[in-house]
Order: sequence, then C-alpha cells, then structure tokens
Amino acid sequence: MKKKLIALIPVFLAAVATIIYWVNKPIKVIDVHQNYFTAQILVNDLPLSSSAKIDWWIKNSKPLLDKYHLNDKDIYIFAWGNGYQEEGKADRLCFADVAPPRNCIDKNILMSVSKTRSGKTEYRIDDEIWLQEPGQQPLQIK
Repeated sequence: MKKKLIALIPVFLAAVATIIYWVNKPIKVIDVHQNYFTAQILVNDLPLSSSAKIDWWIKNSKPLLDKYHLNDKDIYIFAWGNGYQEEGKADRLCFADVAPPRNCIDKNILMSVSKTRSGKTEYRIDDEIWLQEPGQQPLQIK
C-alpha cells in the first residue's frame, strides 16, 4: 500500500503542475484584422472559464485598443488554431489584408466584445451573454 502511494505522488504532482501551467498560460495575440465596423483578434488560446476570459479582456483591452486603434468596433476573438489556411470547402473566415491562398482561419470564435447603445459592454461567450456597466463588475444575463 505504501509503495502504491509513493508511486502516485509523482503522478499527482505532474497533474498539479499541468493545471497550474494551464491556468497561468500566457495568452499570445497572433494577429489583428479590422474593417470599418469590426475587428478580429487572433489568439493562441483564452482561459477556460467565461469569467476568466472576461477578466483577460478587461486587463488587456486598453493596450490592445490603443495599439491597434480598435475603438468603437465590435471585437471578435478567434482561436488561432491551425493558423492561416486555404479557404477550401470548410467554413472559414478569410482576410482581404492577407495574401491568398493561405488567408483564412477556421471560424472558432472564443468570445465577442461590443458596446450597447446605453454604453454597457456586452460579452458573448459560447451561449452566454454578460453585461458590464461602466465601473461595475460583469453580470451574466443568459
């Protein structure tokens, strides 16, 4: 029994280390594309939970908005996935500012961020909708 317990300790420690790495993994912005109304941000990954995704956006939105001049746009954050690919027959989003044929990505939207007419920030993640009033915490409404 004691030998089995000692043998499980490295497995347990490896699992804990993997979880810690996954939770604290840095998010890398790969590329940004935009048109007059929308912006598409391509990232390597986002945190797992919806609240962690929103927290990431709140902490990183100002530098991203300033660097890429994204103010007053609806923002869609896509998973980089397999990178730029040919359009093919798959349902992909293609960018005019990238030379074809490898100018498309798989449509894997991780979250979207937009402003409502009343000035609230709306976050859409999977089937969830979160609203945030200026100076307040985001609240899940759906």
